[in-house]
Amino acid sequence: DVRPAYPAAAAPGTVAPGTTVVLGPGPGDPLAHGDDRITALRAMTSALLSSGAPTFGVGLGFHLLLAELGLAGAARARDGATGQREIEVFGRRATVGYGGTHTVLAGPHTDTLARRLSLTLCYGPAYGELVAMRGPRTGGVAFLPASVLSVEGAELLDVLLP
Repeated sequence: DVRPAYPAAAAPGTVAPGTTVVLGPGPGDPLAHGDDRITALRAMTSALLSSGAPTFGVGLGFHLLLAELGLAGAARARDGATGQREIEVFGRRATVGYGGTHTVLAGPHTDTLARRLSLTLCYGPAYGELVAMRGPRTGGVAFLPASVLSVEGAELLDVLLP
């Protein structure tokens, strides 16, 4: 069952047990506190995490998860909004497609907090760039695994989905 991720569609209590909610890509600055759409998405993300629903973020959805979990140090505009990159994702080389306009960087205590939350983080080639996360009930990626630019996207989802 696939439903749009509007706040009402993913509100706690409306998600069937065993369902993983996917918070989709943007566009948008995940740390833009004055943007009504981002504020609503952050509230939905917070409610999903509080409810314990398995949640997976892609692009902006991943960045919102990082922010709600306290793992995002800063966001910065990415050079070239769309493109293909070769990165390492939890020990696997992968060619992945990016469509987002922002990159989220780790903060000074990101790794310590991630360990406390039983999350494993994956960093990209740029200093502090967070590209993937996995844990028992949450995970996500900064890139677009379903894009035609992501050669190993389906295989990565098998490894990353909670």
